[in-house]
Amino acid sequence: MKTEHLYLKLAQAIRDADENPPCQETDPDAFYSEQGDWSGIRQAKELCKSCPVRLECAEYAIAAIEPYGVWGGTTPRERIKIRGLKRGRPTD
Repeated sequence: MKTEHLYLKLAQAIRDADENPPCQETDPDAFYSEQGDWSGIRQAKELCKSCPVRLECAEYAIAAIEPYGVWGGTTPRERIKIRGLKRGRPTD
């Protein structure tokens, strides 16, 4: 699926959600911790656990190869691994 289509799908899911996703009510910087700031990353991932559009968000970030931030509860490194697995290749 094309990245643009997945972005529109995510935007629609946000509009249709019964409750606002945490990223819509939290300082965006909370999802963009400094590299190695594991506490900040854990906090962002915790916020994502209750998100009604978590799967659409992660799907978009994986397809778009988002290089920064926590999207859909995934870090950039986790997204790289997922992309490799989807293509049938180990990434390590």
